Amino acid sequence: MERRAGKTVSVSWSPAQGQYRKYIGYQLGRSGKPQPKCWYLGGDEREAVRRAVELVAEWNRLKAAGATVWPLKAASSDASENKRAKDDFVDANALTVGEVCSLYLDSYRRLAEAKQVSWGFVHSTEHRLGWVKRALGEHVRLASIGEREIQEAVLLLVRRPLARRRNHQTKEPRPLAIKTVVNCVRAMKAMLVWYFEMDGCAWSKPKRFEKLFRLRQRHMATAEERERAAMEVVSGEVATFTIEELSTLWEEASNKVRLFMLLGLNCGGKVRIPVNSNYKQMK
Repeated sequence: MERRAGKTVSVSWSPAQGQYRKYIGYQLGRSGKPQPKCWYLGGDEREAVRRAVELVAEWNRLKAAGATVWPLKAASSDASENKRAKDDFVDANALTVGEVCSLYLDSYRRLAEAKQVSWGFVHSTEHRLGWVKRALGEHVRLASIGEREIQEAVLLLVRRPLARRRNHQTKEPRPLAIKTVVNCVRAMKAMLVWYFEMDGCAWSKPKRFEKLFRLRQRHMATAEERERAAMEVVSGEVATFTIEELSTLWEEASNKVRLFMLLGLNCGGKVRIPVNSNYKQMK
């Protein structure tokens, strides 16, 4: 019977999850109404078909007993008894932020194994997801998160919480680097979009989803950082004039030289032209 059933049961490949899947039976959605249940069955096709056969048989048994949806607890215990992988039974609407981040990272690990992305990218993504879990709440059910929770998480990162640099670059914690904040916010958005596209996910993105992730990086810098950045604009390798020196040159220069000075100052930055300049004399 098993062989005959195996020939009639087919599975499909999920590129997003990097494994085979099969819709078998129904589960309760957020509205309380039954919706198709998607089972993820691993990366081996033969094993996926075998397990799909078992699930079809189990679903038929439950239907014969009067069940209309999968019992989540029973399915979870069955998965542990058979020593199945953590993501073999995926109820998208019951996943926590931490669990979704793990599944999201696993999808990139599979891509790295196939040499489609670098392992450095995977490690960087893992670091950023650590902050995403901290901002959203690792044990919060992701399907319960709305616009307000996302905004609060983004603002938590924008406030640049104290963090120790990797590789022990500094002994004392410092505010999270602006570039790191931007990358973490992007990782949060990408993870939420990935979750939204997951099979069986009933979560909907907020209407203002895109706007929640727009950052004004210039306003994230401290006064000290802005001053340091302004100092770095003037390179030590470039000879520059002080305001006093420019004033002296202006007084002694011919009209033609003054014109060149004005052109240079106009192209060089925010420098005010002397008020007493006689523009009419310049040709």
